[in-house]
Amino acid sequence: MIYFLTGNDIEKRKQELRKILGNRDAHIFDDEFDRVAVSQISSGDLFGNVPVLVFRYVWDTDLKAWLRKQMKSDINTDVIIIENSLIKKEYSGFVEKGAVRKDYEIVQKAKKESFNVFSIVDAWARGDKKNTWLLYQQAMRSGIVPEQIHGIFMWKVRSSIEKNGKIHDKNPAEQSSKLISLYHDSRRVGPSITLALEHLILSI
Repeated sequence: MIYFLTGNDIEKRKQELRKILGNRDAHIFDDEFDRVAVSQISSGDLFGNVPVLVFRYVWDTDLKAWLRKQMKSDINTDVIIIENSLIKKEYSGFVEKGAVRKDYEIVQKAKKESFNVFSIVDAWARGDKKNTWLLYQQAMRSGIVPEQIHGIFMWKVRSSIEKNGKIHDKNPAEQSSKLISLYHDSRRVGPSITLALEHLILSI
């Protein structure tokens, strides 16, 4: 079975991942698709055991091609794709052939809350540097993790791409590339995702 776990509610995504895995072993691929490593691991160990394959933030053309090939054959383990956001055309073909997509979005509530995290992305999309910066600092003080803010930014960008809109008068596809690079760089060489998001906001 192939699962797509998407959305900006990271905690609920983690809960669903644990539920799917159960007591099974898993091999997690972060940041990039390594065809050789995937081939070796998916062939199983000496006893024929194959771990669940988890691809976290590695959605690209190589992974899509590999998935299509697996769906044409009898895939011998579960595959889990984890992304903050995917536009419908990226996953719909797989879902039509039996894959499962579960989306976990933080729903903006009508009632008054201590901090509305969506206010950051709204100010950012308008190109309001000052308020985006102030709201980002407020979010940090409120205990909101930067990964959650990054996920909401990605959701906004993907939504703008689907609607042919813009992000503060810029091409949302370019903003998407920046956000993806920002996340991967923060995991590899730095700066931290907290500082990287600050730089992104100040570059408006």
